[in-house]
Amino acid sequence: MVFTYDFIYIYVRCSKNLDYGVGFSRSPPPLEVVWVNPDNINYISKNTPKNAHGVLTDQELNTGNRIDETAVYKALEQRFVDELPWDETNYPEVFEWWRKGPESDFDERCNVLDSLYQSLSEEGYKSQRELLRDNPENVWKSNNDGLHPLINEITVNIDANGELLWRSRGKHRLSLAKILNLDSVPVLVNVRHRDAPPINHS
Repeated sequence: MVFTYDFIYIYVRCSKNLDYGVGFSRSPPPLEVVWVNPDNINYISKNTPKNAHGVLTDQELNTGNRIDETAVYKALEQRFVDELPWDETNYPEVFEWWRKGPESDFDERCNVLDSLYQSLSEEGYKSQRELLRDNPENVWKSNNDGLHPLINEITVNIDANGELLWRSRGKHRLSLAKILNLDSVPVLVNVRHRDAPPINHS
């Protein structure tokens, strides 16, 4: 079944009737892609619904570990900065956590990440909408974390001070964007504090 953008938009808008807990309410538009500097996304936030999309809250958004202290970031840094072979990085351990099933192959996954790094370094970061337009078959195949590729963007929360906190999806992509010092990446806003200032677009 092929889902159109209109279908996905309606799906997310209709989910406003879901109970996200005390202190959470809807804030449109839920699927607006915002381009931000990846250097402005430094910490992880986990105390919110993962698939909310466009929710407002007056609760404090807890800050977790730094992105550059995660096992994923360190493995990618070992590979692409220190230029170590994959099996000498800590990615074998990360892969066991990441793998989607017994059919997942370590070497194949590493080849995908090598290709992603090369693509990002040569062509820059593209949104899921751009990728879907250019190569829909490949995008659908690699969509492993969302109902539709359009939802498979890096997802962030925004705290009361306007700080962007990584919430879900695209941890590998965000880490590579940081390692490559890219100027901007597309994100979807999961939960935003009511007092947050406007987003600083890149």
